[in-house]
Amino acid sequence: MKTFSHRLRCRPLPAGRMALLMLLLASACAREPLPADREDESTKARIYIHTCVAEDKAILPDETKVTDLNLFIFNGSVVEHALYLQGETLRQVMAGEPVRLNLVSGCRYRFLACANLGYDLRPAGLEELMNYRYYLAYPDEYGPGIVMSCQCEAQVDGDLSVQLSLRRLMAKVSISLDRSRLNPDVVLQCRELRVGNCPRWATLFSQSGIRGTEDVFGSGFTLDRGQCAPLNPYDDSPLSEEVSLYVLENLQGEVPALGTYVEARFDYQSDSLWTLGNQYLIYRFRLEEEGRWDIRRGCHTHIRICPVGDGLGTDNWRVDRSALDYRDDIGWYKVYPSDYIEWHLGEEVTIRAECSPLKTPCTFREETLYTHGVERGMYSYRLGADGRSITLKALKKGSSMVDIDFGPPINDTHWVLLVCEP
Repeated sequence: MKTFSHRLRCRPLPAGRMALLMLLLASACAREPLPADREDESTKARIYIHTCVAEDKAILPDETKVTDLNLFIFNGSVVEHALYLQGETLRQVMAGEPVRLNLVSGCRYRFLACANLGYDLRPAGLEELMNYRYYLAYPDEYGPGIVMSCQCEAQVDGDLSVQLSLRRLMAKVSISLDRSRLNPDVVLQCRELRVGNCPRWATLFSQSGIRGTEDVFGSGFTLDRGQCAPLNPYDDSPLSEEVSLYVLENLQGEVPALGTYVEARFDYQSDSLWTLGNQYLIYRFRLEEEGRWDIRRGCHTHIRICPVGDGLGTDNWRVDRSALDYRDDIGWYKVYPSDYIEWHLGEEVTIRAECSPLKTPCTFREETLYTHGVERGMYSYRLGADGRSITLKALKKGSSMVDIDFGPPINDTHWVLLVCEP
């Protein structure tokens, strides 16, 4: 049966480690003073702000990182206090100092916070803040930390403790690959994952949905060949590890004009078909929630790619087979990561060979490994279990080589030059 399946699950991120933020003395941080006619109603309240960020982490980025914090305290639609914390001030805040502010005793306040904007936000009022759009300069702009926001209400009665449960504006999409139902002759290696219709912006405190092509990046959040390596285990395990993509919220509903999707690109080999060069077999997956083309902030979606049989399914938008070509008897090979490798003492590097036809003999020439490597003390090595990879460790500065022999029908030898601390 020539089909593949995938599984989507969207859930709120689990509660994680509590980072205690007790805000510092306000002084110049409070940009909006209390109105003079209400000064007699005020009380100096110590405000303890606790922020909770999920601990559900991936290799990139650091999902709990907080580098700055904008905090707004509203009484109705009036900003009574607006604080911006960063740098040393933020570090002191995280050390446990409370903030003392003049607030009206018995009054119920609305607290709105956003983290990692990278600048001091100065909205004219509540409506502008609720509709404020945060723009990304590029799809994976998360160096200062993923932008997060939250809002809550609390009443002043002496010292006040406020819980801010920060939520990322981005959703997390984790991909894994199950090859257990592929035909024995099929080799499927993921080379790239990309977000299609990747939004440029999201509102901080209200739901977001892009409206035109100018609102999306030409090329969305992307994981390259190296970052996709966990999807391609060398031990021939049918079930891979997960890798994660990140994308701003995009709620398109039942009629998706610009619904967000994930595109997975593969090198493909079978006894009859292959992909060559930079041409790929492409799978596409819509990001949906309960039948609607929605990807919601703070949610974690899991996609398990389960190709069946020849892994080609039906040739349509979801499975793009246009790059596949019929094989001939000439054969081909590829060597990763490159023909020239610079490394450092003590560093390990893995060289892997791929070839077609799949049964082509492939050996790492032992004579070269000993004469250029072991005998000269340049490196130590261990061969991979499949015979098509080798892991070397640099032991001495200088240059050395590895030779890879490919038997019929390729009948060629490939050289890899290694230079330690040139």
